[in-house]
This record gives sequence, structure tokens and C-alpha cells, in this order.
Amino acid sequence: MGNIFFPWVGTMDKYEELGSSANAKPWWLKHLDKIFLGGGVVYLLLVSFWLVFQSRQPTPTTASSTETVTVDQADEEFIVYLQQSLETLKQPQTLPASPVPAGVNPPATPNQTTVAIAPANQGIPLP
Repeated sequence: MGNIFFPWVGTMDKYEELGSSANAKPWWLKHLDKIFLGGGVVYLLLVSFWLVFQSRQPTPTTASSTETVTVDQADEEFIVYLQQSLETLKQPQTLPASPVPAGVNPPATPNQTTVAIAPANQGIPLP
């Protein structure tokens, strides 16, 4: 029944139940935030387990001492040539001593060189 001061209150109660089932949201839409939170937690756990699993795996070695490699004859000759070239480059470079002709005195200090430089203002004389 209605209220004396507000006659419309309570009169729609029997009709609200009928309309609520038609406008009701599905259960997954009501709990969408909880579904996203659960998905995020599951994703975080999966990534954590994957990282732990990856860190426990042994790293592969690059070269094994028991591994044998076959090399062609041309490649073997090239490798020998490269090794000889490297040994030649590692040796200190010494210049052969040139014979000094008779009657010519060698310079006193071989590291110093004398160079003549022309004056910079040599050109047309000014009046």
C-alpha cells in the first residue's frame, strides 16, 4: 500500500521485480574488474615461472675440445699463409743499414731535419 505523505512509494514494488530481470547484466560483466585482476595475476605467475626456468637451463658452450673439423686443402694453405704473415708482422721492423760512401760525413743528429721556409710576405713590393 501507499504512504500517506508519498502515495507513490511502495506502489511500484511489485513491478520492479519484473523489470529487473530484463535489465540485469550478465555475471561476467558484473565482475569484469575481478576477471582482469585474475588474468593479470595468472600472467605474472606464468612469466615468473618462465624466467626461473630459463635461468636454470645451462648455457651452451661455444667450442668443445673433442670436436674435430675437416678443412679443405686450399683453406689449409690459406691458414698457413695467414699465420706466416702474422708472424712477419709481429717481428720488429728494422731498416737495413745503408753503406756510407767514402768522403761523406753522416749528419751529427740523424733525428733532426732542417727545412727552409720561405717568408710569408714575399710578393709584390709596396710603394
